[in-house]
Amino acid sequence: AVAIISIPNDASVGLHESLGFHRTGVLERIGHKHGRWIDDDVWQREIVPIPDDPAEPEALSDLVGTKEWESALESGAALLRF
Repeated sequence: AVAIISIPNDASVGLHESLGFHRTGVLERIGHKHGRWIDDDVWQREIVPIPDDPAEPEALSDLVGTKEWESALESGAALLRF
């Protein structure tokens, strides 16, 4: 799981720490709030154990044209606003 926290925000940091997240990075001057630029912290938490020997990822070219591919495109298109 990934969380992005606009900083400073001690309450949100405390909440995410209590849920097992740890800080992994920062996005500098990524947002503008109350007349100033702000940084966002990136936090992560492992949900399931990560295997030492993960399976090779599927090639995108192997997915194009499948029903899963078409379903994903349809789902994404439904969220677009013009």
